[in-house]
Amino acid sequence: VERALRRLEETELLLQRALRRKAKENLVLPLYSPLANSIVEGDFSVGLIHIIVAFAIVCKDKVTEKLRFLVDLFDINSDEFLGTEELGSMISSIAKVLEAVGYSDRKVDDDEVHSIVLRAFYSMGTDHNKGMTMYEAQTYATNFIQTSPFLTTLFNAQWKYGEMSTYMRNVMTPGRQYEVGLISMPDLKYHVARDYLKYRPALDPIQKAIIHERALAMGADDPMKPDYSKFLPKKRRNKASNVVPLEHGHLTNLTDYRNTTMMRAAKRLQNVYRGKLARKRAEDLAKKEAFYAARDIAIEEMKKKVGAEFQKRENEG
Repeated sequence: VERALRRLEETELLLQRALRRKAKENLVLPLYSPLANSIVEGDFSVGLIHIIVAFAIVCKDKVTEKLRFLVDLFDINSDEFLGTEELGSMISSIAKVLEAVGYSDRKVDDDEVHSIVLRAFYSMGTDHNKGMTMYEAQTYATNFIQTSPFLTTLFNAQWKYGEMSTYMRNVMTPGRQYEVGLISMPDLKYHVARDYLKYRPALDPIQKAIIHERALAMGADDPMKPDYSKFLPKKRRNKASNVVPLEHGHLTNLTDYRNTTMMRAAKRLQNVYRGKLARKRAEDLAKKEAFYAARDIAIEEMKKKVGAEFQKRENEG
């Protein structure tokens, strides 16, 4: 009896252990099952790299830590740079995981992955031949994730446009809402159709007739009266283009304004410097002329003195 009870107790322990193990497998199986390749009948295998990427995505950690782990994982040659093949492998693996967990309803082929990789290098301003640094790869992935409300939920990140107020979302155009991820493609279709079919009181025929009648009652001040001025001959002015010049000086192009201001300042500096040089030359010339005039006066006085001396001596002799 004791032997049977001991055997029953051991059997219960094995059963509890099997149940705990089964519970843990049930937590992993929904993620593992879609990733499994069914190429051969009865085959239930999946690449280890996809399993690691899936666990890294669904884990409850910060998005920065997840991306840092994924970038380190796909840095095959450990040179701290992600080339086109390494970045393409990471994007392809993530796309397959997203398709498996139900976040993507279509399969991403190799051509699309290559296009995404080239676009990533272009957006980050790096050369695809040299590769992208790990920090640049994490920055690109973070910006890409934050633009999608679905990916932010999966990666446990903050949505870039999540702090928009209701007023901002209401006044935003449907195209912009679709661009930032507020609405999907079917919603965009209905939003655009609603805007086209929206009732506008100002375009009502009765309201337009009332406004037209009021305008006709205004006489010469009627804003809706026909304008025949473009058919009348006008005096043509000699001008380089058909753009109406802004002669009042209030509004102008900012670049043209800066160039005009810099040119005016340069001319002012040149005038000041050239005036200083001219005054210096004039002062030197005045001193020279004064010296010549003083010399001439001294020579004349000396001539008079010498002449008087000769005259005096001749009178005495």
